[in-house]
Amino acid sequence: AGRGYRFLAKDLGDYDIVFSDPLSRRFDYDRDGRRSLVRGDTEHGHLAWVPELPAAGLNHPRPLYVWVPPGYDQSEDRYPVLYMHDGNNVFDRFQVRSSPGGTWDADQVMEDQLAGGHVRPGIIVGVPNSVDRFEEYTHVPDRYSGTLRGGDGDDYVAFLVDEAKPAVDARFRTLPDKANTGVMGSSLGGLISFHAGYLRPDVFGFVGGMSSTFGWGRFGLDGPTIIERYAALTDLPERGQIFYLDSGGGPAPVCPGQEDNYCVTLEMRDLLAAKGVDRTPPDPDASPLPADVNLFWYWSEGAAHNEPNWRVRLHRALRLFFSPAS
Repeated sequence: AGRGYRFLAKDLGDYDIVFSDPLSRRFDYDRDGRRSLVRGDTEHGHLAWVPELPAAGLNHPRPLYVWVPPGYDQSEDRYPVLYMHDGNNVFDRFQVRSSPGGTWDADQVMEDQLAGGHVRPGIIVGVPNSVDRFEEYTHVPDRYSGTLRGGDGDDYVAFLVDEAKPAVDARFRTLPDKANTGVMGSSLGGLISFHAGYLRPDVFGFVGGMSSTFGWGRFGLDGPTIIERYAALTDLPERGQIFYLDSGGGPAPVCPGQEDNYCVTLEMRDLLAAKGVDRTPPDPDASPLPADVNLFWYWSEGAAHNEPNWRVRLHRALRLFFSPAS
């Protein structure tokens, strides 16, 4: 992905220290870790970063990791943007990461889909989590494993809309309108994506959740769950949003088995359809998907709750949001 370089220095013990350029915006990873890039190329996308944002209302400032498509540096085009949570697990397999399960490898999945003509070029933003993940990614408090946790989701969504998105729009050539802005995550990241879509339908035209923790709110308290909040909406079809949701797991032997949030994902799917968001693809493997699809549900029978399985399913969500027919 372009010409890369690192700096070499000596520490006090006269040992070599190799590190990337802290002032370079462009970077990627290889087997030796992070390296800086002079310029991206036309064959591969590359990563860039937005320096640490204050994250007002949250306890932890954070940077943003941004993947731009092949040819970005050689073009003047503008691109749709997908914001993905748990951004420290989103990109390259060589990325230093917080999850022992690996990364989504979203940059490689997106490049593969581009090469196959299944998607249009776009930008993916990885928004890192923090030690307050349970608090930031949940819309209400709940009692989880005997501990009262969560409920700062409104502040996290405000960070996305008021800090993260303006920073990305100012630094990159984006299509900033609702139709070209999506939000997506897995597990609690799927929950907060649907909460973001609930709160700000004017900003997020696409909402995606994999193995989403839709039952949060009633594990040990009285809710409401995000499903109950969507159920109370009277204008859901008029919001003009597109929804992707999936899970692994399956009935055990029938719901309410909760392997990989299978049953609550079905419940959310059925609720959206009953509300009038019901244009589903006749063939989930179609490429391109029909332009009028606004609900895509997929079940990977028996799949576990981890990054390798989300990586395998990611192309379906990318085909929906970055559809060439859009």
